[in-house]
Amino acid sequence: MKYYHLSPPENKDSILSNGLISTENQIFLFTNLEQAIHIATNQIFIYEYSIFEVSKEGITGKLLNDNVGEFGAKYQWILEQEYVEAKFIKFIKDESHNYIDIAIESDAIRYRALGFSEAQIIQLMCYCPNKLERYNEVHGTNFTLLVANESRLK
Repeated sequence: MKYYHLSPPENKDSILSNGLISTENQIFLFTNLEQAIHIATNQIFIYEYSIFEVSKEGITGKLLNDNVGEFGAKYQWILEQEYVEAKFIKFIKDESHNYIDIAIESDAIRYRALGFSEAQIIQLMCYCPNKLERYNEVHGTNFTLLVANESRLK
């Protein structure tokens, strides 16, 4: 099993030079790369992040399942350890998403976990009046629903 960690990109150089350091004896890891966008957007609230692989050799503390109340909980772990040396950390990639892509992908991951087909997911993504109304209210925009013969939101 591979373990991953994500962090805002401004921490990348420090992590690669100094390792992962925790003042609270907790380092958060996950084991399914598909969960990265969900963790970033729904737990850390960032849309740009760096992903690192943490070698098993660097894990000396106790691994506990992170009992988050979400569908991806089985992939999320808390490492009870204050430090993982830089030599046990490998940079995987940087990710950057716009807010529309985040909403679509985060929802799609959740719907797949619930057993929805791709056709059902696409149908839900195209017609979400309550989500769109709330987004317009919060952000002061005037988007309209996508209908069959339109190619984009206005």
